[in-house]
Amino acid sequence: METTNEIMNPSISGYILYCFKKLRSVSVKELIDPPKIYDSSLGFYLYYIHKATLKSKSCIDLQEISKQIQQYLECFVYYSIHSVYEHEKELSQIFDYVLVIKPDDIVSTYQIALRDIASVALLNRYCIKQDILSLLPTDLDEFQVLEIGGLSC
Repeated sequence: METTNEIMNPSISGYILYCFKKLRSVSVKELIDPPKIYDSSLGFYLYYIHKATLKSKSCIDLQEISKQIQQYLECFVYYSIHSVYEHEKELSQIFDYVLVIKPDDIVSTYQIALRDIASVALLNRYCIKQDILSLLPTDLDEFQVLEIGGLSC
């Protein structure tokens, strides 16, 4: 007979994928007259500019704001119970950096990863490049399975 912990909170083996994508450069024209449907990069630019405008209460320098925004990466955390090796090429086309780990329990590791990103990210998804190393597991030698790209992106 199974115990309550085995039924309610079982350890599930699998993979955690930490994925990071550079924000694309957004033109001033696009900022002034945004398209009806826009991507996450444009959405973050508009959010960041709005926040900077409220903070400064005066004119802002769009070029300076753009430089600041380029210090951010879009962060994603995924989990999978299936092997990710056959998807390496696809992942490298979508993301600039991917770190795949195989922890003992993907459920608790996934929850911790989401909480860690939310603690340093704007809008729960955009992190400054320098903060990314603090989000990744420190014991990579033990858990790392696959690494695609680089953090110098």
